[in-house]
Amino acid sequence: MHAAKTHARLVLFSLLALHGASAAALDLRVGVGAGCSHPTLTAALQAVRNQAGLHNIRINKGNYAVPDGMTYIPTVAQTGVLLEGGYDSCTAAAPSGDPTVDADRAVFDGSGGIQRSVLDLRLNGMVGTFQLRRIVLTGGDATDAGSSEIWVQSGGGLAVRGAASVLVGRGASIKGNAAVNGGGVVLTGSAVNSAETPARIDFFIAEGAEVANN
Repeated sequence: MHAAKTHARLVLFSLLALHGASAAALDLRVGVGAGCSHPTLTAALQAVRNQAGLHNIRINKGNYAVPDGMTYIPTVAQTGVLLEGGYDSCTAAAPSGDPTVDADRAVFDGSGGIQRSVLDLRLNGMVGTFQLRRIVLTGGDATDAGSSEIWVQSGGGLAVRGAASVLVGRGASIKGNAAVNGGGVVLTGSAVNSAETPARIDFFIAEGAEVANN
């Protein structure tokens, strides 16, 4: 009888653990209107940074001004963060339209504001995979040549820092950005000018994606 009760407790513990793991995974919707959880990608990224699991952030079509750029710094280990634009609304089940046309993607424009990357991923080995699909990063200007901080001069469109695996997937475009170093993308496996051993960054560009005209 005692063994049976112990087994029952273990089964119950396993179920609770599994339930907790699945509850941590977030499925967020960015946009304005019915079904939207966050008005901006910055707000959605803030919502997932402290949560373990595999997170999906689905973004409505449109133009999003991010003059001061966006930064993602996770605080816990995560299976992955998947960003996908191209949704007609926050209640749409799937993206639609031509993934190569800006009108059918989520366009993040970093023009104006402070001189920074459009998207700065400081992953530092905390995220198993970070993926972008049907998203445009443009107008980034990491061009502050007078700054003593080299990192603010690098990666106009996308900056990836620390150990990471990043996929620029179908329909993603990094274009029309500028920087002192790496106009489109910069991959920094360690702190710039640091003597530490560089961490590995795996960077993939899928068919149907582009890094061009930076």
